Amino acid sequence: MRIPAGLAILSHGEDILPAVDWSVYKRFDRVVNYIHKDRLLSVCAASIPSGVDHLVLNVDDLEWLQSVQTLTDRVVLNGVAFPLDPCKLYRVPPLPLPASFDHILTLESWLRAQAPPLSIPRLLHEAYRPGSFDAALGRVFEEGIDLLESREFLQATRLLKGCGFGSTPSGNDFMSGYLMAIAWLTQAEWQTTGLPESGPSVGKRGRLPLHRGSQKNRLSEIADLILYEILGTDPLCDAFARRARALKPDSDWKELLQVFADQTADARPALEEVSSHGSTSGADALAGFFLGLRHHYMEVK
Repeated sequence: MRIPAGLAILSHGEDILPAVDWSVYKRFDRVVNYIHKDRLLSVCAASIPSGVDHLVLNVDDLEWLQSVQTLTDRVVLNGVAFPLDPCKLYRVPPLPLPASFDHILTLESWLRAQAPPLSIPRLLHEAYRPGSFDAALGRVFEEGIDLLESREFLQATRLLKGCGFGSTPSGNDFMSGYLMAIAWLTQAEWQTTGLPESGPSVGKRGRLPLHRGSQKNRLSEIADLILYEILGTDPLCDAFARRARALKPDSDWKELLQVFADQTADARPALEEVSSHGSTSGADALAGFFLGLRHHYMEVK
């Protein structure tokens, strides 16, 4: 199939893997997800944010896209090569923390009011018909949050994994947001190129053992525990979770964290952009992010 006239690359992510045998994993109107082994590449229309594993094109839809190859200096789309401009490389900059988190946490009420129907913020705070699926789902999320508040991280992750609506389940998006909060608080260096051979050791009921060391190290252990447990839903959910743990957000999330750190700017426009991701994915991830901040920000002060 022919490519659109004037096709150009708007941005390419720093973690795109050079590979010639990408195969289609999931296809949407504005995103086509390709897979190579356990790595994902998202080829995106112009309205999709830049990301470390995104290739963003100056088009409105991707119905025409068939094949993709990624090389070190170019990509090949439907057999046509396009050079990769270093000036269009998307790389996540340092994302400093604010002096105070109080102004951020006040925005949870904004999220509850603006979140789309059937998102976690709405399921938790709206009355649904007793016995309905929505009411039952809301109770599951309440139970998961109670487990997180009790520091039963393993049980909470197991309960929420794969739970909810959407092409990426709401529970996975929520836990990815929770991971993002911890990664931001710890500023931990963590790579998406591979995982250690074994996960963090845990005691009974999924509690982490008491280790000597800094609070940031303990938070990093919590994040690793959640990550190992959340992986395995599907490659798309796994990619979101790995990016969150590595603090490698897409450009909308990056701008939100930068506004949060600024403290003087109005964060609501950036919140709205993130909340608009997917049908409920953005709002679900934000709910997890706010909860993660509220649970753990005092631990890094």
